[in-house]
Amino acid sequence: MKAKDLPKLPNNSPFAIEAKAVVADYFQRTGKSPTGDWRLYFKTVFFLGILFWDYYLIMSGVFIWWVYIVLLFVMSLAKAGIGFCIMHDAIHGSYSKYKLLNYLAGLTLNLLGANNKLWKTKHNEIHHTYVNIDTLDDDIEAKPLLRLHDGQRRRKIHKYQHKGWYWRTAYSLLLFQWFLWNDYKKYFTRKITYKENIKFSILDHIVFWLGKAVNITLFAYFPIVKFGFWYWVLGYVFVIRGTSLLISVVFQLAHVVDGVKHPTIQGMKNKDENDFFLHQCSTTANFAVNNRFVTWFLGGLNFQREHHLFPHVSHVHYPDIRKILIPLYQKYNIPMLEYPTVRSAIRAHVKELKRLGEKPKEIVVQL
Repeated sequence: MKAKDLPKLPNNSPFAIEAKAVVADYFQRTGKSPTGDWRLYFKTVFFLGILFWDYYLIMSGVFIWWVYIVLLFVMSLAKAGIGFCIMHDAIHGSYSKYKLLNYLAGLTLNLLGANNKLWKTKHNEIHHTYVNIDTLDDDIEAKPLLRLHDGQRRRKIHKYQHKGWYWRTAYSLLLFQWFLWNDYKKYFTRKITYKENIKFSILDHIVFWLGKAVNITLFAYFPIVKFGFWYWVLGYVFVIRGTSLLISVVFQLAHVVDGVKHPTIQGMKNKDENDFFLHQCSTTANFAVNNRFVTWFLGGLNFQREHHLFPHVSHVHYPDIRKILIPLYQKYNIPMLEYPTVRSAIRAHVKELKRLGEKPKEIVVQL
């Protein structure tokens, strides 16, 4: 799709103008930096420390089998925490005011097995612009396992996608698909949905292959040498399935739940008044905003609406930003879709999966 054919989303509605003004005033009044602070840096040390200490204990090879299960489970949580709390802020440029520090912190994604350049393109540039728009937003592309938009092809198997055994299995496989196939496909084709001829600098090429090599060396080669191939397979699958399930569910609770909109390209073109900020609010949902542990561990991703309005602001500020924006949401009748708990958000997600998986009802016209 050519640039001229993409939906245009102006960012000049009264709500957008006033929201940007009150947030700017908040940072000026408090003297705080929009980027991260000691809370974010503590998480960095914490999650990276847990990952490498856990890795050291596993590679020591001195424990009985059930201890390894615990250690592998902890590793899956640590990897998810790195994704939620470190790389996400860093690649958005909100980790630090220093670009180099943002770049280095963003490389933690490469440590996990993905690639910072590709993720920045697909997430920052594409997803954050065209949220929930079929064929544009790569984050709702989980075909053929799942149908996450009304515009996507429905397969017979999708009638089961709301079942716990189905969506849990599907989400636990998505990181395998991402790390072992999607990254390489996007790298060699230079294409992500509508964005073609993605340019890679020499550094980007080096980082792509070096990142893959480091990940394979640490999490495949050394464990295989230490424990043998089949024990490594069991451990690797256990960790990646856990991390994949957790990350996938968290991201879907923000955009594929009962109540959010799933726009189409044509529909967006026909709504000239559809402002960028309004689009973000109608296609996102918050959940468990009063649960401090959830907010801490998920890196503020449960404040998805505020994140989409101000992606260059660190997640440590989202609770405060939400509070100062509530009067504006009410003033301009902006949808505030929020689920009080993680459990209620999961129920809303399952409900939406069921709706999307059902066969469309035939319309009977009476003459």
